Amino acid sequence: MNLSKKGQSSLIDILLLSTIIVIAIAFLHIYSITHMSTNSKNLKDALGDEYASRVLMALSYVNARDAGYDTVQAHAITNVSDQDLSTLVQASLKLRNYTSHLDQTLENWSENLTRAHDQAKTGMEDIRKNISDLRDELAKEKDSLTSSLSAAEANCAGLTDALNKYADIVGLPEIFPDGDPCGYVKEMGSVASGTYESVDGKLTELDEKITEAESYLDTDQAKLSKVLQEARCILKETDVKNDVLISYAQLGVKQDTTLLDLFPARASLETKTVTETIGESLYVEDRLAQSDTARMLGAAGVRILLSENGIGLGDTKSQITQAAALTFARKEYRELAQKSVESSLHNMLTKQGYAYCFKAENCCNKVTAGICDKVPDNAARAKRSIQAFGNETAEMTLDIWKQ
Repeated sequence: MNLSKKGQSSLIDILLLSTIIVIAIAFLHIYSITHMSTNSKNLKDALGDEYASRVLMALSYVNARDAGYDTVQAHAITNVSDQDLSTLVQASLKLRNYTSHLDQTLENWSENLTRAHDQAKTGMEDIRKNISDLRDELAKEKDSLTSSLSAAEANCAGLTDALNKYADIVGLPEIFPDGDPCGYVKEMGSVASGTYESVDGKLTELDEKITEAESYLDTDQAKLSKVLQEARCILKETDVKNDVLISYAQLGVKQDTTLLDLFPARASLETKTVTETIGESLYVEDRLAQSDTARMLGAAGVRILLSENGIGLGDTKSQITQAAALTFARKEYRELAQKSVESSLHNMLTKQGYAYCFKAENCCNKVTAGICDKVPDNAARAKRSIQAFGNETAEMTLDIWKQ
């Protein structure tokens, strides 16, 4: 072989090898950059999810700040029994017992739709009849409540005088010189009537939902299961409204309660953790009695006015009317839970430059906080199940992202 040709061949081999090495190095460089970028993104996502998870966990250890409200003092009120209202109370208690029984029935059906098919088919007509009977019974008795409460409206001018006498006793200036001091008292009848209407409305919804469930018995088990759960949620809402209705008919101010006792007290949930507050709020709903100075003055005025008209503090109508003026408002427990979440997450997230969307929900209710209408696709997410009443569970979800 010619030596010059051998040299050329070796040179070509070296060049080819060098080219291969250069290409390989370039490929490895490009691959490494791409791979490193992917790992960095995965790492960033993982760290974001972990941070969100730790924030959710922290809610089980921090107190529920900003979850306070003004309410009636516990030693100022009691349950009383009025003969004219006893039939309404009994009708309301009958409704409560039936909703509890019906909820258990629907739960049993939901657990095995196939096995419960025949029982449900024959039982739904009875359910609708029972609902209709309960609605009729409540409708018949509701006037006894509104007529009993309307006694406080008899003399608004006299109530104004009574309130100002009370103001003079405690050394306060004239109360409501230009306004209507019995505005809250005048509303009692309409509020009580509206509460009854809300109970009746829920029973109507329940009747419609049972009818809808019946239509799916032979056609669609998935839709049937969903509708049965919706019916159970309506039952929970009915219980809440019914409890408020009973409180108008039974709650009274204690006979030996002083005017000072009518002042509202500040209730705080700071002894509970945020997670505990959330869990309770999903089930307790709006049963918290709220009060304020205006309601307190209304109750005091009712007391003085009725007393001047010969109705003593031991009279059950006087006790119920005072309590109605004092407590007819209800504080939404879920609103307090939301405030406690926002207070905690403001320090843990907002101050650190994060935006967030928080949700806690069970089958029927939900607590939300933050910016939930525009959660970005790259938001970190964490979920956590929490315990609530009666071994029930709820799920908390937190999305966070940098602002």
